[in-house]
Amino acid sequence: MPRYIEIIQKKYGATNLFHSPHGSFNQPRPIQPLPVQPTVMTFGKFGTYKKVELLLEAHERLLKRDPNVRLVIGGSDSPNVQGYLAGVQAKYAHLPNVIYTGYVAEEDVPSLFANSTVVVFPYESTTGSSGVLHQAGEFGRAAVMPKIGDLADLVQDEGYQARFFTPGNVESLTEALWDLISNRDDVLALGASNHRAASGITLDMVATLYLDKLKELQEKKWKLQNALINKGASTT
Repeated sequence: MPRYIEIIQKKYGATNLFHSPHGSFNQPRPIQPLPVQPTVMTFGKFGTYKKVELLLEAHERLLKRDPNVRLVIGGSDSPNVQGYLAGVQAKYAHLPNVIYTGYVAEEDVPSLFANSTVVVFPYESTTGSSGVLHQAGEFGRAAVMPKIGDLADLVQDEGYQARFFTPGNVESLTEALWDLISNRDDVLALGASNHRAASGITLDMVATLYLDKLKELQEKKWKLQNALINKGASTT
């Protein structure tokens, strides 16, 4: 993230810094049609700063507006919080239309996003650039997220768009989700915007940035070595 450069410069006085964006994992694919059943999906490893209780409570409220709304919790426990999702599943077993996928294999990720109307980020904090947001962009899906830390920076720096909700506020999350799943034009527009953002910085572009920087550093090294050699020759 660009602001990490500023933090390291100010805190440690470093000057040998280079920023490269995260980039999309794959070339963005053609946007698939939205599923007929309104589907809210979250994806990741849960239990630390990614928790789903607030999302399940929002799902309960959404069901009162549309009993067909589906919630998909894609992924597994964080290694540091084993058993988290099992506990959540038991606590909220009374809620219908909730799917816990468990671990999602790489080849199943495209269908996970294609079968979603909106991707939600039930985060309490952030720890860097979001791979899941880049994936949402790859597949042309709208996002709902708290306006905190690195998520807010990504929206500003890389052109992603989202519906924001107040962190920790179930009513705010419910309204943000309903605004999208009840309005297909809006959800399509946000998805298309995120698809354009993902198309703007792909992993091959990121690799090129690294290679260009390495080439630049190598050329500087050669110039410095030549300068030292010439200086040594002149003094002898």
